[in-house]
Amino acid sequence: MTSFKFIHTADIHLKNINDDAYDTFVKIISLTKNKNIDFLLIAGDLFDSANPDKHLVDKVKELFEFINNCRVLITPGNHDPLVYNSPYLAEEWPENVFIFKEKLSFVTLGNIRFYGRAFTSHFEEDSLLAKIKLDGSYANILIMHGEVTTSSMYNPIPKNLLDEIGFDYCALGHIHKPIANAAYTFPGTPEGRGFDEIGELGIVVGYIEKGDVNTKFYPISKKRYVIKELDITNLISHDAILSSINEECTSSKDHYRIILKGTVKTSPDTKVLESVLSPYYAHMEIIDETVMSIDYERLKKENTLKGIFLRNMLDKMRNEPDNRILAESLMLGLKAFDEDIEV
Repeated sequence: MTSFKFIHTADIHLKNINDDAYDTFVKIISLTKNKNIDFLLIAGDLFDSANPDKHLVDKVKELFEFINNCRVLITPGNHDPLVYNSPYLAEEWPENVFIFKEKLSFVTLGNIRFYGRAFTSHFEEDSLLAKIKLDGSYANILIMHGEVTTSSMYNPIPKNLLDEIGFDYCALGHIHKPIANAAYTFPGTPEGRGFDEIGELGIVVGYIEKGDVNTKFYPISKKRYVIKELDITNLISHDAILSSINEECTSSKDHYRIILKGTVKTSPDTKVLESVLSPYYAHMEIIDETVMSIDYERLKKENTLKGIFLRNMLDKMRNEPDNRILAESLMLGLKAFDEDIEV
């Protein structure tokens, strides 16, 4: 059997030619060209909507023409389903592009059979995959958008059905974080859009040789969304906190959410920290989850509003020791006495 190289991607969610997702898609096309990739597999949600901007569609077609020696196989997903006004139906695509339609089908290219089926609405509660018999003289690859489960609004694909059919590789889409195992692969979205899509994001590069499929994850995103927890217990100044944050944040292109932890005598001013750091990063937000270091015995003896508040709250907490709301209210109230914050 002849050897082939492929790229498996999904969930690019193209909206326009001016966003990071488009820039990353261009990188995928360039990699496809430079690495002489034979097949580009797009497992759904190439576009973010069923009726994307015409200019965007034209640019995507130009990019596919640029890799005219590579066969592009697309299964429309839940964001860009095969509906009446879909560009997948209304547009004339380059000859190297194959788009799966509403019925489960396959296309034979050399010694490989690619199977797929399109979403025809934004929801597919019944599985788009059916029990089929494969021809073992071919390498058989499934390209599909959905979830590996028995119940879902987004094309439930039963794991036992995948096992029973026995595809050589299942190129799936819809899950935005990379997942790879012996039964199926989700490459994840190649470009994150928020802090629910954190870490390294990219594509899967695969090799088909003598019937065997080998893959590796290839990071390609323009930026990362990064969440870090930072213990500032022993940091007594804002300068020390700033220095520690800068040590943790290694790329100016990335988006950071820093969660401050630990025990402190004075709460850090997150607005000041953000204003100092923001010019040096694509995005910086800081969340204060520190706990105040308080001398309760001394404070209980104070004949002040703060002391009275503490005594009243401790009395309530003795009656309800497991009430987390009371404990959080105590800490927030004590902070309010020391700082100009809204409660």
